[in-house]
Amino acid sequence: KYLFWRARSREKLAEECKRMEAEQTAETHNDVCNMENRNFFDGLPADESYYGYLIKLRSKSGNSSERIALSVPEKPEGEQYERIEVLLQLGLRDDAIAEILESLRNVRTRSEFFYLAFMAMKMDQYKNVISYAEPKKDRELLPYSYPLGYWNTVEPAALSKNLDAHLVAALIREESRFDPAVISWAGAVGLMQLMPSTAHRLKDEIEISLEHSAHLQDPQKNILLGTHYLSQLMNEFKELPLAIAAYNAGENTLKKWLERFNNVDLVEFIENIPYSETRRYVKKVLKSYWQYRTINGLPIHDEGTVFGG
Repeated sequence: KYLFWRARSREKLAEECKRMEAEQTAETHNDVCNMENRNFFDGLPADESYYGYLIKLRSKSGNSSERIALSVPEKPEGEQYERIEVLLQLGLRDDAIAEILESLRNVRTRSEFFYLAFMAMKMDQYKNVISYAEPKKDRELLPYSYPLGYWNTVEPAALSKNLDAHLVAALIREESRFDPAVISWAGAVGLMQLMPSTAHRLKDEIEISLEHSAHLQDPQKNILLGTHYLSQLMNEFKELPLAIAAYNAGENTLKKWLERFNNVDLVEFIENIPYSETRRYVKKVLKSYWQYRTINGLPIHDEGTVFGG
């Protein structure tokens, strides 16, 4: 964070130097305006944190990445793994899930984790997998920490609204860890943590039946409604960080912040967000979005990444 903002300060200085030079008020030999010092972000350590990705975006160093494939693991030897297979063959899904999650809590080796995590994700049990994989630095674990949960619904829903499906996945990850049953303290429900009032306002626009708020725990309905809402926010506010902030804090609140901080760029606007929860939320969703693109072999420089220039 410190290195990023130090570089931003020097970048601002360079912009002022360019203005002065255009007005012929700066001498060409002035050290602070030397052209060799203009590319401030190159060479800075760009990790996979929010600020690390900002450095990559500013320095144009994130245009290519190698996809981290999620391979099908072999079943380890052991009675518990045989039991999982038998339960699945018998159609006892809930019992198999319970066995997998119990084994995952007591996993001992990498091969056991890869098998159990793969099986858990096949049955939409993402939360425990993310919890195990997220703190670790191993790049092989990244597809487990950032899974493409409910992808068969997420991808077409996003494409129908001209959104990047990896953005929707990132928002779901940070909202619910792909747990469709979760309900927040504020009453937001399901994968994309929709407020029932918002969902009921939107349901007729996309012709979804929503007789009760509990229906928001249905993954397909939740994703369709949440993606539609996010697309509306993108259409209204145009910029990705603003849409994400509005998703968390509400459109009217965001409009007040835009009036208050109307002369700053997007990166500074994020730092100025008065609500600490929303400020952290925007950074987490953006970081996850860029991480998803990187894991899946996509450049982080994209029309929706907004911080590239």
